[in-house]
Amino acid sequence: MQGTLLETEPQPTRPKSARDDRENRRPRGLDRKERSVAQLIAQRERGYQAAAWTMLIIGSIGCLVAPILLASLATAIESMVHPGWRLGWWPCFGLASLALVPLLFWLDARSRTQWLSNEASDESVTISQALLAPARTATASGAWGALLEIALPSVRMVLAARERSQTPVAAATLHDAAATLGFLRHFDSGVGVEELPTVKPLRVLCYLVSRDWVGVSKDGRRVWLLSESRKAIA
Repeated sequence: MQGTLLETEPQPTRPKSARDDRENRRPRGLDRKERSVAQLIAQRERGYQAAAWTMLIIGSIGCLVAPILLASLATAIESMVHPGWRLGWWPCFGLASLALVPLLFWLDARSRTQWLSNEASDESVTISQALLAPARTATASGAWGALLEIALPSVRMVLAARERSQTPVAAATLHDAAATLGFLRHFDSGVGVEELPTVKPLRVLCYLVSRDWVGVSKDGRRVWLLSESRKAIA
């Protein structure tokens, strides 16, 4: 019996795509050391969220400083100009608060740059733009910008506290953050952002920078563990 040989054509090798590279960078699971890092992240996250109430109280009080000063000035001038007719400090304070507090929030909204309208999940925004835009905002408007930076920290503290309490952190972000910290602890001088074991480095780095875990270069290309973070996870 004569056998027949079946010839099979060799399958062409599929070129490695960018999607494959991203999948290889996705952390598959956390080892024992990274799970301990995840516990440290959860502990710091609880403290970060608890601080929102302190920020809200301090910011709310700070927003009333300008109305208090204006009401005191108005009553002092009123007592000198019209001694027999006084509106009173509390009515002046109420009117000043109704006028100034909304104005401060409006000025803060006007002073914000366009990058704040992009969510952390938007990878079209570069890491350098997302992390370093606030520093550029402070000097972008010259003297007027400096005046706003003096007058608006209380407003921004209130908004930051509100954002903390109303913006939950996704479990995937916490998972990737633990994997990233576990990866960075092996490098004393930091690594390139493209080497991080995460599919979306912008989201993870924005989280880690906001919690004071890592530092990022001015061009947004290198990232490293802060000294306090290295001691905490050592």
